Amino acid sequence: MHSTMDIALRKLSLDSSAIISMDVSNLMLAVSYASGLLFVMEFGLRLPDSDDHGSYQLEVVSGASTLATSSNDNITSRAPRNAPHKHIGSVGLRWFPATTDAVRLNVDGLYTPCSHAFRLVTCELEGTIAIWSLKPISLVRTFRLNLSSLNPSNPLVSMDDRVVFGDQGYLRVINPWTAKYERSVQLIPPSTALFQDTDNVSSFLLSAVLKKWATELVPIGIAGPSYDPCPNDRCIFLPHTQPTVRSRPTSFSNGSFMVSVADHGHTLVVIPLTTLKTV
Repeated sequence: MHSTMDIALRKLSLDSSAIISMDVSNLMLAVSYASGLLFVMEFGLRLPDSDDHGSYQLEVVSGASTLATSSNDNITSRAPRNAPHKHIGSVGLRWFPATTDAVRLNVDGLYTPCSHAFRLVTCELEGTIAIWSLKPISLVRTFRLNLSSLNPSNPLVSMDDRVVFGDQGYLRVINPWTAKYERSVQLIPPSTALFQDTDNVSSFLLSAVLKKWATELVPIGIAGPSYDPCPNDRCIFLPHTQPTVRSRPTSFSNGSFMVSVADHGHTLVVIPLTTLKTV
């Protein structure tokens, strides 16, 4: 922001290759480049005094931290344990702040993020969902995707501080903080209703139908009259105006639907969002 709204607070370039994905939340920035580099940066926000009509100030709290580098980079057998992860690249970056306030006010009047209160979830081009921790920087866990290609390029959806993705005919729900599955819902193709008497249907045919259905099952979004398209975790909560502990966001499941595509994009799948609720 700027008081006149005509000047960028800050411009930076971390790599010469193209940016393929990014996300920002509560002064935390994550950027993925086509070269395979995955960076995170922490910013500080300084507000003008109440009687001052000057500009907001955005400061870099620390240099860019490298979570991952290209798998084509030279590696040594004696690489340190905390060396950046090697991969092809990441898309679908998504920050998940903790339920407690993720931003603090320093004694010098600078609002800064608490990096330990964040988890970063990415979709790796190798075909996995990855969960990253920042304190210390580490790859917590990966979950396999059953996709032949990443199309659409972001095959995951966030819901109530959870991650939803498709895997072999199932919609999986994982918790980025526990790095565990919380729910799996199998989606059965409507055509299987024709196979009521499986004794008279070739098992090969039934298997082929199920396999075709499960291929490329990808959630693409949430829709419905009660769904909030702008959740609170996209905002900055300033400590002096917010309670010390922020309650979990209000659930918007009732009356909303998870929309997915299956069968290489030939089938649209719509299910009640409550089907995926973990509680």
